[in-house]
Amino acid sequence: MLFVLTAGRGTLAGRLLVALILVLTLPHLVHIIEPVPQSWPRLLHSFMGSHAFLLGPMLYLFVMEKVDPTRKLRTIDGVHFLPFLLSVLSFFVFKPAPGSPPIALAGILFLSVAGYTVASIYRISDSLPDPLYNYGIRVPVRGHILQWTVGMTGFLWTAQVIIHKWLPHREGAFFRGLIIIAYTVCICYIAILFLLSVQRPDSEPSGESRPKGRYERSGLKEDQSADLMRKIERLMREEKPFLDPNFSPADLSVSLQIPIYQISQVINQETGANFYTFANRYRIEHVVERLRQTEESVNLLHLALNAGFNSKSTFNSAFKKATGMTPSEYYRSMKDEKSLMPEGA
Repeated sequence: MLFVLTAGRGTLAGRLLVALILVLTLPHLVHIIEPVPQSWPRLLHSFMGSHAFLLGPMLYLFVMEKVDPTRKLRTIDGVHFLPFLLSVLSFFVFKPAPGSPPIALAGILFLSVAGYTVASIYRISDSLPDPLYNYGIRVPVRGHILQWTVGMTGFLWTAQVIIHKWLPHREGAFFRGLIIIAYTVCICYIAILFLLSVQRPDSEPSGESRPKGRYERSGLKEDQSADLMRKIERLMREEKPFLDPNFSPADLSVSLQIPIYQISQVINQETGANFYTFANRYRIEHVVERLRQTEESVNLLHLALNAGFNSKSTFNSAFKKATGMTPSEYYRSMKDEKSLMPEGA
C-alpha cells in the first residue's frame, strides 16, 4: 500500500486505491486479532457490518479520477458514502447480529455494489481504449483491460453479498474464501496497472519546465543541444514515430543513437516540455491536419487513437491545452470556417 501511495506521487487516484485496499484488508485483520464477533465493541461491530458499502463508491471514484485526472473530490461526492453512514447508524438502532447489516439494508448493499460496478464500467467505456492501458508494457489485448477487471471485481463482490446472506456461515465459508482470493487478485492487478500508469504518464505532469541548472553537469553544450533538437524534429516530421501509442524515449534513442538522458534533456531545454507532452503536440498537429484535409464527417476518437493517443481523456486534455478548445469545439469552428469560404477558394 505504501508503494502504491508513494509511486502515485500523492495523486487522488493513489489515495483512493490505498483506501480501497485498507477497507478490504481491515476486516480480515480484525478476524485474526479477535475471531469472536460477540467480543467486538459496538463501533467495530458497525464497521464490520457496513464496510462493504464503501467498496463501490471508492472503486467508482478511483475510476472517475483516472478517466479525468483533472477532477477533484467535491462536497457532492459525499453523497456516495451516505449508505455507509446509514448502515453504521442502523447497528446502534436495530442491533443486528454481529458482522451483518440489518436485513433491510442487504438489498441496498446488493444494489450499491452492482450499481457502482455498472457505473464504473460505463465511465471506462467512455474513455476507451483504457485509462490505465499500456503504460510501460505491451499488453496482448488492447483496451478494455480495466473495464473487464472492474467488472469481475464487482461481480465477485456481489456474489459475496448473496452468499453471505443466503448461505450459513460454515456452509458458505469455502465459497467466500474463493471469492476473497479472486477479488484480491483483481484489486492487485488494478494496482499493478495503476503503478505502471504513473511510471509512464502520457499526459503532462505538473511542473513541466525544469530549471536549466539540473543539466549543468551533463556535458552537453548549447550548440549540441540545438543540433540534436533539429534531428529529433526532423525524425518526428518525416517518420512520425509518435503514431505508435507505445512510442517512448527509448524508441527515439534507438532511432537517433542518442542516450535516453540526452533525449529528455534536449526536449526539456529546447521546448520546456517533457517527452510525452512533446510527443502529444505532434499527435495533435497530426489530428488537426487530418481534420483540415477531409470534407466528410469524422470520428474524433478514431482520429485520436490513430494519432497515437491511448485514451479519449488524454486526447481531450492535451488538445484543449494546445488549442484552447475541446476537439469537438475546434471541429465545429473549423466546419463553420469552411462553410463561409467561397466556392473554389
